[in-house]
Amino acid sequence: MVKTGMVPEAVRHIAQPMDELMTKREVAAYLKCSVRQVEILAHKNRICQPIYLGESSPRWHRDALLASLAAGQQPANVEG
Repeated sequence: MVKTGMVPEAVRHIAQPMDELMTKREVAAYLKCSVRQVEILAHKNRICQPIYLGESSPRWHRDALLASLAAGQQPANVEG
């Protein structure tokens, strides 16, 4: 039996479940926008780039998408 602390860092991520992959349509539904708007956001690097499972099957890692959205948020201007 191998203790968790003894597993090399390079191998540890393999045992962890992969975050959910989202289709373009699922991203659009999550963002409440059109599929075309998702394409535009990706093209303008406003969201992370998808991975492709084929020539025309883009998928977004849910965690990476949420992180890219959080990083792209601008603080609200507060007039004082």
